[in-house]
Amino acid sequence: MADTDNSTGGAHVKKLYYNGTILTMDEKNPMAAAIAVEADRILAVYTEPPKDWQGEKIDLQGNTLLPGFIDGHSHFIGFANSLSQCDLSAAKDFDDIVSTMQEFIRKRKIPKGQWVIGVNYDQNFLKEKAHPDCHVLDLIGSDHPVMIIHISNHMGVVNSYGLQKKGLDDSVQPPKGGRFGRFEDTGRLNGYMEENAFIEFQKSISSFDMEVLKKNVVEAQRIYAQYGITTIQDGMISDTLYPLLKMLSNEQLLKIDVVGYLDLAHCREIYQN
Repeated sequence: MADTDNSTGGAHVKKLYYNGTILTMDEKNPMAAAIAVEADRILAVYTEPPKDWQGEKIDLQGNTLLPGFIDGHSHFIGFANSLSQCDLSAAKDFDDIVSTMQEFIRKRKIPKGQWVIGVNYDQNFLKEKAHPDCHVLDLIGSDHPVMIIHISNHMGVVNSYGLQKKGLDDSVQPPKGGRFGRFEDTGRLNGYMEENAFIEFQKSISSFDMEVLKKNVVEAQRIYAQYGITTIQDGMISDTLYPLLKMLSNEQLLKIDVVGYLDLAHCREIYQN
C-alpha cells in the first residue's frame, strides 16, 4: 500500500498511530502499518511507519484501530433528553424501580404536580419478569404524575395520577397500531401502553428546557463518540423533531453526523421539500 499523502511532511502532522492492527475498510488495502492524523483529518496511511516522523507518536501496543462506527438504529434526541431523566437500567425488581424514582425526586427536588420520567427499565431483567403496573408506580408517591419508559422506547407505564392528569379512563380505545394494557380481572387500565398508544401519550406530555436539552445534546454526542460512533441515527423524525435538529445544526451544536429517518406517515411535506 502506498502512502495516500506524502506532501504534508511530518512537521505538520500532529499524531502518528502505529504498532497495532489498523483496519482501513478498504477492500483493496484492508490493513495499514501506521496512520497519520492532524486535528480531525486523516492525512496518510502507511505500509511501514515513517522513520523520520517529527510529530507525536502513539503506540497502539497491539490494539486494534478502526474507522468510526455507523449507528444502526437509535433515537438520538430521545437519548439526549433521557440524560435529565431517572435511569432505571440497574433496577432488579419493582422495589428498585420505586426506590430509585423516589430518590431521584428527592435529589432533584422536583415540584409537586410535575411529571417524573424514568427510562431504560427492562422487564426481562426484573425479578418479576413482568412490566410494573400503575399500582406499583403509585407507591412512588401521590404528588407526581409518573411515567417509566421501556429500554426499547416502544412501550411504557404510567401511574394513576398520570392517567387522571391526561384524562385517560377505562373507556379509552387503542389507536391503530397501539395498545393499552388492562387488568385481566376487571378490564380497567393498568397503566401499560405500547407502540402508538404510548408514542401519542409521550408526545402529549413532552416538554423540556431548551438550554438543558442543548447541554444534553453535547453530552450525548460525547457518549456516542466514546463508543467509537461517528454517525448517529435518529430513527423517527417527527414534524417537531425536524426543526429542532435544524436549529441544533445551525447553532453548530452537532459535532457528529446525525442521520434522521422521517415519519413518512405524518411528515411528507418535509420529505418533499
